[in-house]
Amino acid sequence: MPIFTQTGHSQDDKWLVDGSPVFGTFPSGLLSNVPDATPIWLKVGTAAYGTVHILKRHGVWVAKQKKPVAQLVWEKLGQPGKIHLSEEKGKLKINLHVTPSALLILQLQDKEQPVHFSVTSLYYKEGTVDGDPLGKYPGRPSPRLLVGAAFLAAQAMKVMPPTISAAATPSEDGITEV
Repeated sequence: MPIFTQTGHSQDDKWLVDGSPVFGTFPSGLLSNVPDATPIWLKVGTAAYGTVHILKRHGVWVAKQKKPVAQLVWEKLGQPGKIHLSEEKGKLKINLHVTPSALLILQLQDKEQPVHFSVTSLYYKEGTVDGDPLGKYPGRPSPRLLVGAAFLAAQAMKVMPPTISAAATPSEDGITEV
């Protein structure tokens, strides 16, 4: 389980997951003004966005999940979903049909450096989502599970003693001759 911390308590402070502000990555090529894969951050926020908004507007739903907001966002962004353009300028919706079904709202922060998407809201949502479909959100790649021969090879690499090169041999006085 990742460790969630925050950089402070003001609205622009960020939540960190294992020391990184990146909770997910918005795929490249879906928006003309977002040519590269772009990080998704979760800010402390205000009543209008971020964790403060999510707790204030959707706190009952969050409480039922029995998880902190940062963990819910992390888990949702780890799963694939559909991306829709919102009717509000600059906002995107990622509809994640997982248990529980939830809608994640992102807003592009292209006036800040580095450019990133900020989580505006996360809340319970079943059924269809309004807005034009934009594409698919791939989720976060899962760590690969090594099994069988691959696992044994990885373990052997961890415990292999250092090797001595045949080209270099130490002399009696401790000076290596090549």
